[in-house]
Amino acid sequence: MAEDTARPRPSWGLQTTLVPLGTLALVVALGRDGGHAVSPDADSYIAMARGRFQDAFGPFSSRFLHPLIVFLLSRSGLSTERSFELVAILSVAAFFLVALALWRRHSISTLLLFSPAVLLLAPWFVEFFRMYYHAELFHAAVCGLFFLALPTRPRLSLLILFVLFLVRESTILLALSVAAVALGRGRPRFALATLGVAVLGWTVTSRVAAYAQPNIHHLGAALYLVAKVFHQFCSNILGLAFVVDKHAFYNEFTPKYVFNLPHWGILGGITKLAFVRFDARGPLETALAALTTFGIFPLLFLRAGLFARFRQCAPAESIALLYGTLCFVTAPLLGNAISRYISYGWPALFIAAPALLPHFLPSQRWKRVAVSCVHLAICWLPEMFRGASPSLFRLAILVIVALLLNYFGYRLLTGYVPPAASNAAETDSQALVYF
Repeated sequence: MAEDTARPRPSWGLQTTLVPLGTLALVVALGRDGGHAVSPDADSYIAMARGRFQDAFGPFSSRFLHPLIVFLLSRSGLSTERSFELVAILSVAAFFLVALALWRRHSISTLLLFSPAVLLLAPWFVEFFRMYYHAELFHAAVCGLFFLALPTRPRLSLLILFVLFLVRESTILLALSVAAVALGRGRPRFALATLGVAVLGWTVTSRVAAYAQPNIHHLGAALYLVAKVFHQFCSNILGLAFVVDKHAFYNEFTPKYVFNLPHWGILGGITKLAFVRFDARGPLETALAALTTFGIFPLLFLRAGLFARFRQCAPAESIALLYGTLCFVTAPLLGNAISRYISYGWPALFIAAPALLPHFLPSQRWKRVAVSCVHLAICWLPEMFRGASPSLFRLAILVIVALLLNYFGYRLLTGYVPPAASNAAETDSQALVYF
């Protein structure tokens, strides 16, 4: 890989630094004001951070690096909770610095939608800080370092990729994105090296997790993943609620159908799969998360036709775009926190979008202001009911409002005719050629 010298650098003045810094302070303030969220998963992370690794459950025990850092920090005399919070604050600062370094690579003529203030002032980023027991912010900061090192230090980026596997197993999506782009650009060695790092990372985390408790269903890691994807697909996409007899509250459900499963040891003692009911909440929450998490950017990506010009993008931008797309598509299959899983694809916003999309915005300043305002309105729409579970009727209304806001934003975007495809392709081919 060779360092990009064709793309001009933007000026780096006081305003360029103070605006994102002020936004970052606002994000931290919002996160602290809302209180730190604690999910059932946090019990395993807290147990590992207190040195009780054997009490952690899978698959959380494979994400041991973040709790290990908290444990080492708590040895200095800080409480475990304060250590978690301190790591979160340091991760925010690291993410801020990495984001600034990434933005410096692009000469962005337009402010507003692609400015740090708009990109950072998003509910998903605030939620990352609220959930400081989780490794979301830490993973984001290290992931930023990966993209920062990729253009000029590819071997270092592979080392960072291995570190990411010790933080979250979902790093496999990033590894697959890197391998796919490298293979498509005629670099099979780098693709094989990336897959090798993925296998090594997966092996190490599996071996370490073997010293902790298994998952609550006592299933093998592979079968657990398959069962989880099946359950979440049925719940979040189809609205079909299933429950197994090993569930703690199985006897409190009134199933409509019960399927008897074979008595195989691989099933961990699960003998019954019960269909409980149809629940529209899952599909509605999935639709709301897909429409609002990244605001207007999914429509902007489609409007710009980036997927048709995928091979013309620079490698890091292609990887960021592919990784963001994979996170977006697979989010409903990973769990109930769909918006959080979508937000793992933040590189598509922070790396691909500023480099590839500014010339697809309307030329009139008032329209750019309007697009940015619509984007923020879409992002913050679900926050109207944060901390509460809205009724199905209110949830449906939120989805309809999100659709209308996206449609209004799309109409603002279609009022502008982007440069000809040939000119855009020529610009992209000259922009960044490494890998």
